[in-house]
Amino acid sequence: MAKDKNYISIELEGAAELQKVFAGLPKSVERRLLIASLKRVARPIATAIRKDAPKDSGDSKRSIKVRAMTKSKFPAITIGPDEKHWFLKFAELGSGRQAAKPFMRPVWDAMKNQAAKSFILESYGTIEKFAVRLRKQAYAGKLSRAGRKALGI
Repeated sequence: MAKDKNYISIELEGAAELQKVFAGLPKSVERRLLIASLKRVARPIATAIRKDAPKDSGDSKRSIKVRAMTKSKFPAITIGPDEKHWFLKFAELGSGRQAAKPFMRPVWDAMKNQAAKSFILESYGTIEKFAVRLRKQAYAGKLSRAGRKALGI
């Protein structure tokens, strides 16, 4: 995993069946499905963080979004402000001139267990949607190369 102290990773215990399902899919499909599941699980967390965000000119709350980490080796997302609102890290972590007033960490601490549990259910739902889409494409004769590989055709 990442060595940066700002990254948080969760190990899901008891998800062996889910890992077997993903093992049968192509890596690109697996990554896309995992990121979609992670984003859906993270939306309520981002909404709660927006509620607690500091009130400045008003656009800080709108800058807090869920984003996929595209250059990461493993499927990952971030929840937080965009690059334009870099100064929010001082509100969260504090600085030499400003005391810390965390607004992201307390929300994460309160919601992380619920998010981990709902991730498995969300992943199964995402896989089902993918399977339905593949079936429709197969019946229409418009199945992509990745879809044929996922179905073992």
